Amino acid sequence: MMKQIVVLVFVASLLGCAKKQPSQQAGVVTRVGFLAEEVMQHPIVAGGLEEKQEQFYFDIGEKPKSMNQIIVVYPVGMKIPTAIGRKIELTGTIESISFKGGKVGNAGYSNDVLTLQGWKYMK
Repeated sequence: MMKQIVVLVFVASLLGCAKKQPSQQAGVVTRVGFLAEEVMQHPIVAGGLEEKQEQFYFDIGEKPKSMNQIIVVYPVGMKIPTAIGRKIELTGTIESISFKGGKVGNAGYSNDVLTLQGWKYMK
């Protein structure tokens, strides 16, 4: 039985099924990119009376100004990255949000929101 499990794990790793995702351990993810220089249309998702959060926008990717922008929320008073143009690694939990469009022709909005736990500048 143990030999069969070892063989299955080996085959799965060859097929890519058993790859360990370093960016998704215990619900925590990492995203690499840049502070958004231009903000696309996003709703304000942070701020409620109980939450005491703020937000910024982050371009995912290896180059600044990518077209894959997410919302990052963080507690008021948390130190956040401020250097535009420097590659940054963000760590936190992520969830998807989706709002239905209310007007005719409005398709709605959906995106990922990362709740920031930590960050570092990349070299």
